[in-house]
Amino acid sequence: MKSFLLIYYIIFLCIQTAAKETPIQKQESKKRKQNISSDQRSTAYIDINYIRALQGNNGFSDFNIDPNKEGFEWPKGSGKTAVFQSGILWGGYVQGDKQVRVGGATYLSGLQPGPIQNNGNAAPNPNTDNKWRIFRVRSDVGPGGLTIDLTDEAQLEGISTDVLRSQYETDWNEWPAAGTSNDLGAPFTDVNLDGVYEPAIDIPGVPGANQTIYYTANDQDSILTKKLYGTLPMGIELHATIWAYAQAGELGSMYFKKYVMINKGYQHNTISGMLFSFWVDPDLGEANNDLAGTDNNIPPNLIYTYNGNSTDAVYAPDVPPCIGFALLQGPIVTGQQKDTAIFNGSIFHGRKNLPITSSYCFVAGFPNYQDPTFGQASGATNFIIY
Repeated sequence: MKSFLLIYYIIFLCIQTAAKETPIQKQESKKRKQNISSDQRSTAYIDINYIRALQGNNGFSDFNIDPNKEGFEWPKGSGKTAVFQSGILWGGYVQGDKQVRVGGATYLSGLQPGPIQNNGNAAPNPNTDNKWRIFRVRSDVGPGGLTIDLTDEAQLEGISTDVLRSQYETDWNEWPAAGTSNDLGAPFTDVNLDGVYEPAIDIPGVPGANQTIYYTANDQDSILTKKLYGTLPMGIELHATIWAYAQAGELGSMYFKKYVMINKGYQHNTISGMLFSFWVDPDLGEANNDLAGTDNNIPPNLIYTYNGNSTDAVYAPDVPPCIGFALLQGPIVTGQQKDTAIFNGSIFHGRKNLPITSSYCFVAGFPNYQDPTFGQASGATNFIIY
């Protein structure tokens, strides 16, 4: 069994800059179709700071339940949005099959909730069993603790404070961490250092984070993978951790994602030529004047979208913002003796984390000018690592 880990962050800064690279204009073709279940809690917002972004337990990220609307709101509560949707993609060759296989999520999802069992089959009842729901916790909203005011958060999410508090407390008690009957590898602060998650003692979520979302998913439904890119499943189990900090400054306008991908297909078939890609469709306010670029001088490499005009109809009268995406930890591979790599918080000598190797922008129908300066813009900005 082999695991791959990627950690990247989304950073959203209200700044105005000029790109050093040749900008790429982009035009979109949106066609989101959802396989989000209504029988279990399948979505949750990351909204502890200035960002409000919906996450789904089928790989969808920064999306809106309304398939015609954008999903990533900044500043939170303003109604102004910067991303239509994002997701994670991977591809490679499964042993014995000459056709490349692809999994993950874009406008469509090739994933279903839940893990893969030891026999290579997906866990049963992926869309109805609450064990496979999306989990969300706050470090300050636990059972029997301080009564934190959740009024503003509940109002933005369209539910009552009682329902929201109950969700947080239930997920605290049922957090799928080590030592529980539903151990899915969720992170937690082990207060008494016994290696077992105990709700009355320990703190669920990424240590030090103020809000954490966690879910598992898999690509074992061939109907979904064929709809995504027409291929068979690869046997990938995905563990997604999403977290944020309730702080001012830069940390208040960014959040983090960690993806662990495990090859758990039947008999753990070898996958070769593996590629990973973060996929995003940025709509930076008014989408028809967005530009995209990559700055290789900023480690880790920054892929970004910014406004092509000095003003933006959605964000006016404020200065148009920009949004960026950076990879913090890529998969580890064999390196030189002097190299070191990080995987799941551990340091490995003689290994190295792979960096971003390319970024690209999808352009549909360009040029299709609305004005003499910029074409219709917006689309999918992606980066690949391998």
